[in-house]
Formats: sequence, structure tokens, C-alpha cells
Amino acid sequence: MVTAYNWIYRGMIPGVSESNLRYRHKYRRVRPQRAVEMNAKEKRVKQKEKQLVRSLKHSIEERPVGVDERKVFGHWEVDCVLPKKGYRQVFVTFCERKTRYYIVLKAESQSGKAVCKVLDQFMDLLGKRAKYIVQSFTFYNGFEFANHFVINKVQREYEIMAYFAHPYSPAERGSNENANRMLREYFPKKTHFEYVNNDDIRRVLHKINKRPKAVLNYKAPRDVFRQKMHEIDRTFGYKRHLRRSKNTKKR
Repeated sequence: MVTAYNWIYRGMIPGVSESNLRYRHKYRRVRPQRAVEMNAKEKRVKQKEKQLVRSLKHSIEERPVGVDERKVFGHWEVDCVLPKKGYRQVFVTFCERKTRYYIVLKAESQSGKAVCKVLDQFMDLLGKRAKYIVQSFTFYNGFEFANHFVINKVQREYEIMAYFAHPYSPAERGSNENANRMLREYFPKKTHFEYVNNDDIRRVLHKINKRPKAVLNYKAPRDVFRQKMHEIDRTFGYKRHLRRSKNTKKR
């Protein structure tokens, strides 16, 4: 807010200084010089970080047409579901664009290093077949993903393309956002995830992934994803590790 006092403090009014004020310095907070220097240093570090990340990031506009039209399997949308304010642990959510299959893993915080650990868990979960199941990631354009830790992990270590949606454009990750809304039915806003364990997450994912979807011809994402996994197994000779559905009749 620009006021006459701010103009006086900055020396922008000729012939008027702080000494002319009746209540000078009474309500004005003067920051210590060291705090000012530290704040300036942090700004410089953040600016360098943004410049570094900007050169590494790939916009969603660079994504192939086949991915945009959901014709190709193995392209995942990634987001972060936040807990109640004041708590650190978050959910990192993955949604495969073609099958709408949904995976949730818990991270210790929103930091880039914590997200990298979750990405390692995600790739380990898929095993040796990960290179056929994960072709690219489309990330939410937040600081938890748009940092050099995550980008280098995905593009250099995994050799997978990392795309970033435009800011304030949740529709560009529609499948992930829709799945996150279903997740909120079980973990509403203003709740924390400190005592949520893997069994709790697994039970919720089972309910979400078995819901039939009209876009999948009223098939469940779980069944469509399993079919794709079996195709990969037959094509590349991997063994099936997924458990058979209880509704599947034994031959």
C-alpha cells in the first residue's frame, strides 16, 4: 500500500523527512541489516534456481499428439495432494492417461528430495517392466516438481521425458484432478496424513480403480490396466505379478 508515510520514508517529498513526523518510528518496523542481507541472498538463490529450472523444463505444448489424444499407453499425470495446514506429509498421485489407473504414494514433505524418493518407489513398484509402462510424466507446475532435483532424476537417471502443465491449468491434467477428487472422498480437506499407512492407501485405491468409467466403455481402470500389463508380459516375456481378481473364474 502506497501512503504519504512511505513517500516520506523513501525521501520522495522534498523538504520533508522522518524528523518532521510527530510519531516517527513508533509504528514503523525497521528490519536488521543482517536480515535484509539474508533476504537479498535468498532472492538471488531463488532467481538462479528459476533460471536453471527454466532451461530444463519442457512445456506440455511439446508433448506428442498421440499422448494428448490418449492413444499411447504409458504416459502419467502427476500431482500433489496437500494435508491440513501445519502438517508436512503429502500424497503424490499418479494417473495413467489412457487407462485412468491411479496410484498414490506418501511423501515426507513437498521438497524436491522427498518427491525424488517417491519417484524411486513408483519405479520400483513397476519393476523391470517400468521402461514399457512409463514413457513420460506430465507434472503439476508447482515447486515440489519444478526443481532440478526432480527434473534431473526423471530426465537423466530414468531417461524419461518430463512435461509441465501451464500454471493454474488443472484441466490439462484432467484425469489426475478427477482421481484426486475421488481420493478426497476418503481423505477430505483439512485432514492430515500422519497416521495413514500403506494398507489404508491400498484399500482406497482398490475402491477407486474398480469404479467403471464411461470413457472406458464402462470397464474399470484396474481391469484395463491389467490387460495392458498382460500384453506387455506376452510381448516381452515377463511373468505376471498381478493378483487375479476375485471375480475372475478359475479355468
